[in-house]
Parts: sequence; C-alpha cells; structure tokens
Amino acid sequence: MVDWHSPSQLARDARKLILLVLSPPIHLQAEAFSNLIHVLFGLYLWEFCISFDFDHSFISGKRKYRWPLVTHSISSVVTASWRL
Repeated sequence: MVDWHSPSQLARDARKLILLVLSPPIHLQAEAFSNLIHVLFGLYLWEFCISFDFDHSFISGKRKYRWPLVTHSISSVVTASWRL
C-alpha cells in the first residue's frame, strides 16, 4: 500500500504538479486560447456597438472630419481587418 505522507511520494507528486503547471496538456491550452478569442471578439463587438453612432455621423457628413479623427479611423480599420 502506498504511504501518501512519505517524503519520496510527496516529492514525486510535487514533480508531477510542477510539470502539469509548467506545461499543461494541449487541450487545456486550446481551450484557454478559444476563451481568449471569444473575450477579445466580445470586446471588439462592444466597442463597435458603442462607437457606431459616432462613426456613422462623420461618414454621413453630419460631423466634420478633423485631423484627430485620423487616429480613430486607423484604429477602427485595424480592428476590422483583425476580424477578417
């Protein structure tokens, strides 16, 4: 019978735990990556919904296009191209 409190058994269990933490199985890595992608897409969708009125106002000509909007336009194009 295994003595779970013996120093050799505790050392063996500690090594297994360290290996599991340092290099988790590939399915756990894939699941974490999938969750990250879903969170990032949700943030992008939230930002798109919030800024839609603003974008539509200067595309339709209601708001004058000024130079500070260049940064906003570039970031919008970059995030939209990331989605593709």
